[in-house]
Amino acid sequence: MDADHSTVAVYTLPGCAHCERARALLRRRGISFTEVRGDGVPGFRRMLLELTGRASVPQITIDGAPVGGASDLARLDRRGILVPLARREPFPRARAVRRFNPVGLLAAPFGGTYGLWRHAVDVVERDGRLRERLPVGSAEQAAQLAGLLNERAAAA
Repeated sequence: MDADHSTVAVYTLPGCAHCERARALLRRRGISFTEVRGDGVPGFRRMLLELTGRASVPQITIDGAPVGGASDLARLDRRGILVPLARREPFPRARAVRRFNPVGLLAAPFGGTYGLWRHAVDVVERDGRLRERLPVGSAEQAAQLAGLLNERAAAA
């Protein structure tokens, strides 16, 4: 791959539904990858265990670093860091998030003004851990703040 994109490898076996789920997610996100098929390869699972610490399939690596399986890949995607990882963007990353506010739902019949959604900017580490949550008043403010924080991280 070029300097702007990581090398993503997906280690699979034929007939594996989780492998297809991982490949489909990568395709949906526009992330190119190399599939390493283990069918007919003696010691494939032993090699996976040495490479990633796990013998199950699929196993995904980004620039040679083990990411985990299909569920781990989906978790990174939900946290908004899969694409930045694949694009070698700097970390920590800021992302605008919207969360359901049950208090707003309960208060609405009584004239409450809490709103159904709470907006924030989550600052996440490369491994997906939340470093900081910054509450904001609206989706627009969240998008602006996330953009500003990511620009500053890229400039640093």
